[in-house]
Amino acid sequence: VTNVLRFAFITAEGTVKPVTKEKDFLQAVEGCMRDYSGKHPAAMKYVKRLWERSAYLGQRNFDVKAHLDMLATLRPVLEGWAAELVQIAAHAETLANMLECKEDAVQDDVFADLDALRSSLQDVRKRMEDDAHVAAAEEGIACVESVQEMLRPLDGRGSEAAGTAKEVLEDVTNLLEGCAEVVISNFLGICPQLAKPLHEEWTFPSDHPPIGAAVKLAGAELHAVSWNVLNKHYMQYIEKDTQGLNGSTITLLHEAGEGQREKKLVEIVMDILLRSGGTKALLCLQECWPGLLDLLEDRLRAAKTERTARRDFVLLRTGIERAQKNQEAIIYDNRLLSLRDDEAFRCHRGQAAYAEADPNKAVAEVFFEVKTATGSAQLRVLTTHVPGSPYGPARSEFCRCLARLLNPPGSASSHGSSDKPRHSVPTLLLADLNFP
Repeated sequence: VTNVLRFAFITAEGTVKPVTKEKDFLQAVEGCMRDYSGKHPAAMKYVKRLWERSAYLGQRNFDVKAHLDMLATLRPVLEGWAAELVQIAAHAETLANMLECKEDAVQDDVFADLDALRSSLQDVRKRMEDDAHVAAAEEGIACVESVQEMLRPLDGRGSEAAGTAKEVLEDVTNLLEGCAEVVISNFLGICPQLAKPLHEEWTFPSDHPPIGAAVKLAGAELHAVSWNVLNKHYMQYIEKDTQGLNGSTITLLHEAGEGQREKKLVEIVMDILLRSGGTKALLCLQECWPGLLDLLEDRLRAAKTERTARRDFVLLRTGIERAQKNQEAIIYDNRLLSLRDDEAFRCHRGQAAYAEADPNKAVAEVFFEVKTATGSAQLRVLTTHVPGSPYGPARSEFCRCLARLLNPPGSASSHGSSDKPRHSVPTLLLADLNFP
């Protein structure tokens, strides 16, 4: 699966002297697994390391059945068309890199090899058409069709053609890798053999932990957090145990009734805003329901007068109406941030957001004035919960919405005489992007 090169030389006495440092194989593989599932996510590389780990341990009689089960689970991925897409992407990436060379002979080789690239795409498409997993196959076919269309004009020569071809091949690489990542990640997400269910060991009231970041803007440092609190109307997915969380604190608090889970969630929100890790300027919440937001608004109002807090938090809801059962919320500290103007808070829906996936779901956009030591700066915040199933139109609709917001028609014009044009305001996305 992976090539490992080790260098050594043989002395006159016949002793082997290593040049490269020796590494513990298992330690190296598990380090790669952490890297490819976290800091630098790469689903195919992660699958390969899972395979290597189980092959290594199984051959040495460690928990043989479990590792054989793992190998059997991963085999369809490594033999599937998604893995072939990764190889085709590597082919396209190699051709793009070759075009950095200005020699005519090298560039001619690249253009001559495009037919082989097109042929590989045609072959993998035939495999997709025979795939029983219809939704994944449709995703793959749409990707291949887009790539084939991108490659169609590439048949010229010369420096200008090479420059265009390099850009196209880089885009082709990204598109093929992105499609493979989606398919492989969703496959891994439905394989119970890959992870032990946590059940009662999960002691948090949501299936998502909060994530946060420090954002530096015009000399000011703002702490921002995003958190999916798990809507109570979606508890059936926890009870079906698709995530291995049935019997966890989530279900225990839900079954206790009397708003016990809402109270715990609000307690954590207030801890995030007031205590954990310092002052927070901004918190975006996904999967909120009216009862939770009503309770949270009461608690935020109380914080304005509490001697230990005295904080002025404002809560914005994205629902069409307050009673909408699933919506997002934006909480900001009015001492540090203020709405830029009367049109600073917008919720984009329908044709402007998820027309097909969920017309009622919003992409919320807020323009803030940030108070700094030297004056003020502007910041745009976007939040949403991308709807839908593992495949479908939601991801494309979200990307098109982002493109419109970040590069609107007539983007050179300003919004207000003293404000920056909307497209030039620094933008922070605090959202739950749902399935890959």
